[in-house]
Amino acid sequence: MLIWGRRYIGVGSIVNMVLAGYAVQGASALFAAVLPAVRHPALVTVLFVIGIGVFALGASLYMTAALGTAPYDALAPMIVDATKAKYRLVRVLQDVLFLVLAIVFHGAIGVGTVVTAFFTGPLIEFWTRSVSTPLMAGSLAVRSARQSRTRTARSHV
Repeated sequence: MLIWGRRYIGVGSIVNMVLAGYAVQGASALFAAVLPAVRHPALVTVLFVIGIGVFALGASLYMTAALGTAPYDALAPMIVDATKAKYRLVRVLQDVLFLVLAIVFHGAIGVGTVVTAFFTGPLIEFWTRSVSTPLMAGSLAVRSARQSRTRTARSHV
């Protein structure tokens, strides 16, 4: 990212790298306190579907805002920029590659891990097209106009 993806570095990169783990830990503690101790498979499935949807929406919103992207999330857009391939395909291949690496190195893998690897990219692309871009259309137009007037403007400014 420091070499080929500097335009993806911003305040969001730092916030994501520093605070994401604490946010997950806090949310996990909150859910553990609120949800029943005995978890029915249907409840787990519903929470998983909601969770992956909210995760993909959040990723779409923060990447579309262009205030900086986490290194892992920036990898797929960097490849898309270089190759013009479809984001969802590149993201699925990226996630599956890391899934395979987790298997090779005996990481913790479950059904949710596999489903997430195949659906995060398409879901992020869906949310970007249907929610994030329309929601931020005005901001994106202003930023684009400003960049076209300034040769040295960074894309996330």
